[in-house]
Amino acid sequence: MTISIKDDEIIKIEEGNREDFHYGISFDIGTTSVYGGLLDLKNKKTLSTVSSYNGQIRYGDDVITRIIYANKGGLHILQKSIFGTMEEIIDELLKETKLKRSDISYIVCSGNTTMIHLLLGIPPRYIREEPYTPAITSKFSIPASTLGLKFDPSVILYTLPCVSSYIGSDITAGVTACGMRESKEITLYVDLGTNGEIVLGNCDFLLSCSTSAGPCFEGGGIKCGVRAQVGAIDGVEIDKDGNPSLMVIGGGKPAGICGAGLIDLVSWLWKAGIISQKGKFEKNIKNPRIREKKYILVWADESQTNSDIVITEGDLDNIIRTKAAIFAGISVLLKTVGITYKDIERIVIAGNLGSHIRPNEAIEIGLFPNIELDKFHFFGNGSFIGATISCFSKEMFLETEKTASSMTNIELSSDKSFMDEFIASMFIPHTNYQWKV
Repeated sequence: MTISIKDDEIIKIEEGNREDFHYGISFDIGTTSVYGGLLDLKNKKTLSTVSSYNGQIRYGDDVITRIIYANKGGLHILQKSIFGTMEEIIDELLKETKLKRSDISYIVCSGNTTMIHLLLGIPPRYIREEPYTPAITSKFSIPASTLGLKFDPSVILYTLPCVSSYIGSDITAGVTACGMRESKEITLYVDLGTNGEIVLGNCDFLLSCSTSAGPCFEGGGIKCGVRAQVGAIDGVEIDKDGNPSLMVIGGGKPAGICGAGLIDLVSWLWKAGIISQKGKFEKNIKNPRIREKKYILVWADESQTNSDIVITEGDLDNIIRTKAAIFAGISVLLKTVGITYKDIERIVIAGNLGSHIRPNEAIEIGLFPNIELDKFHFFGNGSFIGATISCFSKEMFLETEKTASSMTNIELSSDKSFMDEFIASMFIPHTNYQWKV
């Protein structure tokens, strides 16, 4: 027989030798997107990964809207919704690998603090109320079936530890995975998702903050925005006549534009003189692509959707607010520690956007500080990577606890300098003309 043990307690007994049927599932539960991976725990291999939009989006694009919805009696609906998304991903993972639910040993989840509360059915009310104290920040374990997932009681769902209301286990997972806590290099870790989480530090200190960036870099709130997936425009250049050349993930006709493509597009519109420093279309330019406060990037007959793919002034406002929030958060952390951009030895860009972004264009619009390009490192989905290695390794799971306990968080909502930095960053690239690349 094969016996499964958790904390010296027998949780499952199976007939025969089942050591070769030891599998786990890792989840990154994001505000906009959810990623799942099915893992061969014995051979330390990822067998399949699947992603989907978070079903909670229909109840609000951001965490604040969902907290308000939960407070008004919608907590169970939000919890049921995320389970629905997870079940869809699990079914697809099992279909692709030809495994059964009985082959799964446990599940490890990471996500921002609000997503973890909603997953566990814990009221998130106090996350957004002073003194911004969440109900839970420590790691947590519970039978997956207790929450409503379709597994037998022996399958345990684990959540990784959070730090504060807006620094969740997605960040502790990513910071742990990139080795930041063990390195002497002063590192800036930036997770670009629906929220913009930033961590500054090395083996001696870790200082964090979170900015309400919004979902535009994941395609949310943008007229023709999509996630970074096949058919998404992830690269743009504009020539002297105002005509674009595009890079499309997977090739073929484009379906929309993802976060990396938006950053490129804004940068090139600015460099081409098509938009002003405030992100408004210049009125004296005659170009058939510019009409009614929008720029037509792809004509309807050249797109998958048979509709023009455009960027509007409303989209530009969203992007500028997002990049301003990120840049202001970075500035506050640096000033708190008493160092400058020149002291940064490494920038780790995490999030799904991180594998597509071009740092020079991000610097051009004022998203990142103007430092040497060779200091930029693209990590991909740090939350998913951290959840996956924690699923593979108990030691790495425990390491996330050390990361969480080592991190000091700054609440930007109560920091007087943040709003000054934010307002100063609401231009392309910044109010300081000397800063421009």
